Amino acid sequence: FVKMAPVIVVVIAAMCELATAQVNSNFVNLTVYRLTPINVTGVENMDSGDIPGDLFFFVGDDFNNPYNCRRNPNFYKCASGSGHELLYKQTYQQMVLQVDTANYGPYAPCNPPFNGSWGPFTCHTDCSKVCCKLYGWHSPCQTKATEAFGITTIADHEKSQALQCPGAESRHVSPKNQAACWKAQMVDRLKHGHYYSTQTPGLAAGSWKLLATLRTINATCANTRIIDVTRSQPGGKECYDKCDSPHDLKSDCVIVCFYQIVLGNATNGGSGPGMPSMQPFEDAFANSFMDPSKGGCPELGAKLK
Repeated sequence: FVKMAPVIVVVIAAMCELATAQVNSNFVNLTVYRLTPINVTGVENMDSGDIPGDLFFFVGDDFNNPYNCRRNPNFYKCASGSGHELLYKQTYQQMVLQVDTANYGPYAPCNPPFNGSWGPFTCHTDCSKVCCKLYGWHSPCQTKATEAFGITTIADHEKSQALQCPGAESRHVSPKNQAACWKAQMVDRLKHGHYYSTQTPGLAAGSWKLLATLRTINATCANTRIIDVTRSQPGGKECYDKCDSPHDLKSDCVIVCFYQIVLGNATNGGSGPGMPSMQPFEDAFANSFMDPSKGGCPELGAKLK
């Protein structure tokens, strides 16, 4: 037999893989983002999003969590060991997936056990509110894993949030309901975003695979840039200057200022029409993944090896 150099073998394998992908025109490359601890990598049995999708995951949900936990300490994200206390010690990972557009299916939220560990993740394709309240994200809420590449829009996935904003029309939302109301209002601003789920059966079936991890950056770097967009908006500097710690993203004052500036008179204490578009936030998020020499956040990928 003829012994081939390892480099040549790798090149030939890559060319064959590319040729196979070109024959199947259903395959497309998709750039996805994921907020995750630095030691939790990849996407198998996990969720990710496009830019507006992962942006919503932060500004629509996790950003207001400190405010919410101070008023609703029994909320599941507030429990000790839930992992959400590590929000500001996490990373964003930018990855490229190859997905089969002919095998799209229902999105399946995938979550860790919320017991202080970060695995194993479990996924479900349908979890009623009653079931989740009783059992969390686990059996018997789980449904059979799917071979499809899961996909949904923010609008479809979060449509129930519109029912969790009592008092919004009169702008008299109680403090205990305020975080849920902010989330519901942000759904409309980022409803075009997408969430993706990538389960093990789908990987085996060829519905998706991870091609590359492009960037791993400190979440605080990106999140700070996102919030800083509001500081240059009308009324932004004045609002933040009233805060004791205007750069503390976990403080009530900073959280309230952010939503008042974005949502305007649609939320308690806000005024004016708010920001007309979320594009500046999407740009700030996207620019965080630029090469550090061009203004992007520092690369943390070397620490994963």
